[in-house]
Amino acid sequence: MTTLRLAFERKTPGVVDQLIATLTGSEISDILKPVGEAIVESVLQSFVQERDPWGVPWEPLSGVTVALRMRKLGIKLFKTNRRGRRTGLTARATRSLPGQSSGFRILFNVGSLRNSITSRVDGRRVRGSAGGPAAKYARKQQDGDPDNKIFGKYRAPIPSRKYLPIRGGRVDLPAELRAEVVEMVRAGIFRAIRGTAANTRSRVRANG
Repeated sequence: MTTLRLAFERKTPGVVDQLIATLTGSEISDILKPVGEAIVESVLQSFVQERDPWGVPWEPLSGVTVALRMRKLGIKLFKTNRRGRRTGLTARATRSLPGQSSGFRILFNVGSLRNSITSRVDGRRVRGSAGGPAAKYARKQQDGDPDNKIFGKYRAPIPSRKYLPIRGGRVDLPAELRAEVVEMVRAGIFRAIRGTAANTRSRVRANG
């Protein structure tokens, strides 16, 4: 499974820190759940826009991949003469095989990887991951695989097409997403603190 983890830590000094320490597991989950959803939405945008989380376009599809997709769809690759001998590529194949104008989407063909992206809250952590049947495929696409072989024998390297905001072995949220996450956590903390304070005042009035 390819996974990113964000830890929720109490680093605000003074009274606020003491109040954060009183948050229940349910309150922390309420704060972090939207964070996970925002990260998943950002990851899905990578598939739509065919670029990594930091805006760099993915490597285009190789000619081999395009040819395999065309063959699977029954699109003719070669022109033939009356004797059935190949005489060259069809016009569609000539346009498509370089992978630049094939019309095939990158990592969008079946959707198994895209549809496997999920998030969940685990204590004080939010985890985003690509798992399930696409788990092995997920890591190859995220990190690349220079030794990949097609049909078990022909070398067909897979370039790194990062979709999770992880590089250099660490979570590296794009600046805009990082600012959004920080604001969501800040607002969630103070919303929970205000709720706790309101409940405390209500109990005091009830007991008074």
